[in-house]
Amino acid sequence: ASGSSGGGSGSGGSGPAEMELSSVQDWQLHDIEGGKGIEGYEALKFRVAFALPLNVSNSTSAWQDYPMQDEAATVTFALSARSANGTVSQLTTSAFPLLFQEVVHAQTPAPDHKCQSQQHGVWHLNRCHVLKRLSSICVQAAQDASGRWQLHTRGASQGAYGCDPKLHWAPAAYAVDTCWGRRLAAGSCTPEPTAHVEVTLHSAADPYFRAAELTQDSFNFGQSVGSQRGLAAAFLGAGLLAAVPSAVSLWVVLRGPPKHRPELERLSPTAARVGRRSLEPQAV
Repeated sequence: ASGSSGGGSGSGGSGPAEMELSSVQDWQLHDIEGGKGIEGYEALKFRVAFALPLNVSNSTSAWQDYPMQDEAATVTFALSARSANGTVSQLTTSAFPLLFQEVVHAQTPAPDHKCQSQQHGVWHLNRCHVLKRLSSICVQAAQDASGRWQLHTRGASQGAYGCDPKLHWAPAAYAVDTCWGRRLAAGSCTPEPTAHVEVTLHSAADPYFRAAELTQDSFNFGQSVGSQRGLAAAFLGAGLLAAVPSAVSLWVVLRGPPKHRPELERLSPTAARVGRRSLEPQAV
């Protein structure tokens, strides 16, 4: 597989690059049993990295010149794949904004301070503006009956061919540019003029995609049948032990007071009656 990036509105392009087979595990398991019983496999996955030029400014007063997402320069990626039968497929992504500012929810209390110190933004007109840059693209593809590869959509929209259900299968991931606002004004950083974008191509047949859907991206598959049976046996044993005192008390009540006690025969009739009454179960 190979890929290339093309400039959209106002961005430069990049030449073709060969995608390499990757064995890096993208999925983070949070299984309660540590992944016990999950079979291993090698995913069909390719990766390539691009360095795309950005129009950045060192001026602290130029932050308002950065466009919003709808007006930002964009980039598209064209992927070429050759099947085992020799069929060559062309997959072209949507246009993704490269660098833009966005108004985000300000953290409280002291939103103006936290906007600048924690969110790396600029506080303007009681709103927090942050700068975001494209960091990665992940798409999934499937083969049709003829062996041709095409982007595989999982969500409701046509562009939902990404790899993360938490992002609603959006292909693009963005990172907040930390060299903006207060840090830039203090001269403690220099804006990075290049966007380093990693592009990943997954096979849509990867079983972890289905696992992500079934577990709501938690990858917690719950307890196995053996673990559930072990817990059931432990709880059953604890319940039986806890029921022993009650069972003994019930047996004593059902048995009733003894009708013949030799030691009472040596007492006077009055003392014997008192002794028998003391042996009778008392209502609580």
